[in-house]
Amino acid sequence: MDPVCREARDGLEQIYVGQRDQLLPGLQTAGDGASRLAEGATELRGGLARLDGGIGQLEAGIGQASTGAQQFAARLDELVSGAEALSGGAGQLAGGVDALTGATQELESGLGQAADALTQTSQQATTAGVSAFYLPPAAFQDASFALARDFYLSPDGRTARLLVYGEPAGEAAAEARLDAAQAAARNALHGTPLATTQILATGPAAATRDLRELSAGDLALMLVSVLSVVFLTLVLLLRSLVAPVYLLATVLLNYVAALGLTVAVWQGLLGQTVDWTVPVLSFVLLVAVGVDYNILLVSRIREEAPSADRAGIARAVASTGGVITAAGVIFAGSFVAMLFTGIDALAQNGFAIAAGLLLDTFLVRTLLVPALAALLGRYNWWPSGTDPWRRISELPGRVAALRRQVAVVLGGPS
Repeated sequence: MDPVCREARDGLEQIYVGQRDQLLPGLQTAGDGASRLAEGATELRGGLARLDGGIGQLEAGIGQASTGAQQFAARLDELVSGAEALSGGAGQLAGGVDALTGATQELESGLGQAADALTQTSQQATTAGVSAFYLPPAAFQDASFALARDFYLSPDGRTARLLVYGEPAGEAAAEARLDAAQAAARNALHGTPLATTQILATGPAAATRDLRELSAGDLALMLVSVLSVVFLTLVLLLRSLVAPVYLLATVLLNYVAALGLTVAVWQGLLGQTVDWTVPVLSFVLLVAVGVDYNILLVSRIREEAPSADRAGIARAVASTGGVITAAGVIFAGSFVAMLFTGIDALAQNGFAIAAGLLLDTFLVRTLLVPALAALLGRYNWWPSGTDPWRRISELPGRVAALRRQVAVVLGGPS
């Protein structure tokens, strides 16, 4: 309550108390005295005395009433001043209310813009196919959140790690899931500021896929490099350009045959995809072993038959056949053991290498290379041989003679 109003009320209360407790009792006493005066002269003195006392009390009440009236007037002036101040404050309040109304309208407009921005963000997030949530800046300073932040975010905030749990059995299924996960991530970022983000993957499936792609890209380079080195080695060792060519050709033919047989058995009959390591490992081993056997055989042929006559070639094959055959069978048997490992990649590699070694031992080194050497004769050692152009004119006759010998062996007409 306003102090001025309270003081005015107190003054009125004092007037009321004076009238009630002093003025009215005095009047009552005077009335009683007058009654007693009328009743008897004997009571006149007492009545007058009481009247006098009542008049004194009346005077005191009137004095108190006058004082209360003065206080009331003073407080009334203060109340008027307070009312004027209140009126001025009300005018200022009206101006403040107008300013608040304008600010409220601006706030409403800003909230509308924020709502539109949030709606647009929500639509973009829905279109991108992802859900999002907001983290206030203070959350990044939380100690418990910092542990996860350092694990999933790089210090510069430009790299994020996402974990995809669950990998299906089988290499093909795992790589299909990996491709689907990367495609989903790219689709989620499409049409967003992160659309150009580079998405990388790791894990067994991703590592296998990357190794296979690298191997496929480097296989051609490896073929050219290995064959070039082997060709130069054969040229220097045999001092010839012809023999190294068909020796490398037989090695490549043996490799392709072994690889084709592996695909026919594992992929055609067993329904299993040939592992990406098979072409690489089988090429390295079959070329290395095949060239070794070729060097051993051709070097012996050159010693036994410098002119590459059939009798000398037969003696060279007979002298080296047992060693080459035994080495090939033992080596192939070692790789056959890989078929029982229970790991498809090892089993396929073991099958391919064993098949290539057996083909090289019993067909290439026993029949194909001696036949080519016999057909070419002295040209095997060109340009180190003598009179090569004369031998070229003799080549058709040598081919015809070889055909007759083959026909006799097979029991056909000569």
